Parts: sequence; structure tokens; C-alpha cells
Amino acid sequence: MEPGELSVRVNQVGPPLASGVRLKGESPDGKASIVVLIHGYNNSYDEARSAYKVFLHSLQEVAGFPIAIPVYEFFWPGDETWKVYSALSFAGKIGVAVSAADIFCNYLATLRGSGGGPLEIHFVAHSLGNRLLLALLKSSARFPTVVVRSVTLMAAAVPVGMVESGKALYAASQVPSFSQVLCSRGDDVLHWAFPAGETAGGEGFFPEAVGRFGKPSGNWRSSYSFDSFGHGDYWKRPGPPALVLARLGIAAPRQTASSATATRSTATRKVGS
Repeated sequence: MEPGELSVRVNQVGPPLASGVRLKGESPDGKASIVVLIHGYNNSYDEARSAYKVFLHSLQEVAGFPIAIPVYEFFWPGDETWKVYSALSFAGKIGVAVSAADIFCNYLATLRGSGGGPLEIHFVAHSLGNRLLLALLKSSARFPTVVVRSVTLMAAAVPVGMVESGKALYAASQVPSFSQVLCSRGDDVLHWAFPAGETAGGEGFFPEAVGRFGKPSGNWRSSYSFDSFGHGDYWKRPGPPALVLARLGIAAPRQTASSATATRSTATRKVGS
């Protein structure tokens, strides 16, 4: 089954943000459950679509058979018309991510699951797409007919301080029935560029990203370290697909799972139960 598209882009490259979600493919309305992929900062439509294609191929390859659950690729204008990498550009896209989440909320509020019951969603987000995802979860009361069954946060470009207990995005981190964070100490983008971008955006003074060490550990049901990964590796390297498949109730073959470079630590308490 070909993935569907949910887009808040107007152009394939750069801004602006659309006023609503454009659907391409079969509607998720009436499905029992779906998977939604969310790309990160500085990805054009074509770049995000290419990353999604590689990831979905890996999911099927690791599973050993076609994945039956419908997949939807989410696109948002987290890039500029001309490719740039700067703290100020990153800071400017934080607000775009939050605004995209608001538009997505309105769309999710229109959806129902099979037989009029709740629609279950498994989210997989990367980089600044995790900020979009958490902003979405913060407003989850606006889409009561949707159950967020799991979230996989890859290289999350979100300040640790914002998801600590009592902080702005803590409640959002408690919404999913299951959450797992995939992190890397070797991520130079989160090590060097992210703190400057967040500082420029007025959200702290060179804060640490969730996607570096997986903190705060108590927020997530599971944490996996892929310390050889660079920032863009999560979509295309072994390891993450098997972890996402597990959330869908699909066990990866033992030889595939054991070849992953991740190490696992489990949080001391269950999140979102």
C-alpha cells in the first residue's frame, strides 16, 4: 500500500505555511490505526519524501513482509527557499513547527476510527519535527477521537528543560501510551548547532537537546542510544525500523534486531498509562 500524504506546505521548497492540511491518497478517516512520519528542520518536500521512502523500505525489509497498517507522511515548511544552516534560521522555524501543529490539530479533530471508534496513531518524528509533535500532543484535548498509541522521538531537537516535570511540554510527553526516545552522543548538529539556535530563539541559554542523551529519562518508557549516528542517520540506518515495528506489534527477525547498534535503558516508571 502506497503511503498517503498529509501536507501543510504550499511550495515544495520553502515557506509559506498552508492554512489547512492537504490530503493526498486514501483518507485516514475510518481506519483502525495509522502511522504518521514527521520530518525535521531544513528539509524540502523532495528531501523529506526521499528520507521517508528509505525508512519505509527498511521497515518492510526488516519485517520480511508488507506492513498492513496505513502510513501517512507529514510535510511542513521547515526549510527556506534557499538552503541555509544558521542559528537564526533554526530559531525562526520553531514558531513554524508550533503553528503547523496547530493546523494539524484541527485536521485530527475531524477524524474517527473504524466503526466510529477512536483512531489509533503511532507517530515517528525526527529533529525539529519532535517539537511539532510535542506541540500537537500538548493540544491533544482538541482531538478526543484520536488515541496516541506510541511516539518514537528520533534526534529530538527539543530542549530537555521544556519537558521536565512542571515545564511547558511535560504534560505533552505524558500523552502517549508508549514513548521511546532514540538519541546519539555523536550527533554534532544537536551538540553544536541546536544550543545556538535555541538561544537565538529565546528558549534558554545553550540548552541540551533531548536527542543527545535521551533526558529526562523518567519521561520516556524506553531510551535507545545510537552513538555512531549523525543527525540525519535515523531515517536510513539499521536499528530504528525494528524499534518502530515493535510498537506496531511486529517482531523483527532476531538476526536483524541483534545487529542494531543501540543499547537500551528502560525508564523507572510507565509513561502515559
